[in-house]
Amino acid sequence: MRAAFFEGKGAGPAPRRRDRRGDAVLPGGQRALQAVAPGPACDDKSMAFSPGIAVKENVWHHDLLVVGVEDDSANLAQSAAEIKEYLARRRCMHGLLVSPTHFRIYRNPLYPGTPDSVREVADIATPHITGPLPANGIRGPEFEDFVQRWLEKLQTDYLPRNISIPADVRDVVESEIVPSLYEGEIGATGSRWPWWIAS
Repeated sequence: MRAAFFEGKGAGPAPRRRDRRGDAVLPGGQRALQAVAPGPACDDKSMAFSPGIAVKENVWHHDLLVVGVEDDSANLAQSAAEIKEYLARRRCMHGLLVSPTHFRIYRNPLYPGTPDSVREVADIATPHITGPLPANGIRGPEFEDFVQRWLEKLQTDYLPRNISIPADVRDVVESEIVPSLYEGEIGATGSRWPWWIAS
């Protein structure tokens, strides 16, 4: 089963992720946990952006990295505006918008900042960073699964160099994505896994 988040779970002595059976596993080369103060209460219903994947800090369950997964038919400008608003209002520093052709990376440098302060760090061809997509094409929840599996592999295999990242994007992956993966837990959110009602 895919990882889901549960409020109130205690963190172990090191950053964790959960495998498909829900068992906690420790990534190689993990860093010491740093407590992140939770952001202010926010009415998510007022924001159109809803992440399909999130990396949450283990103690406070604060979003470290949020990922929106969309089809190429989506309005890219509108999606960019929505994730910028989300990052600013939720005091989240990093975000990704991923479609089969675009892999866009966002940073909220002022923390909490404003939507105008959130900037796009990179726009990379998705197959260039994730590797080839399935030949028959994937959409919707299946594409979300593909992106989440890639993040999980990056989490466990990046430091041991068991995953191939092209040299021209290695720096941005290492600075904008990898740190969140080693400080938090990856899980599906939204309609795929309604963790807020899990017990």
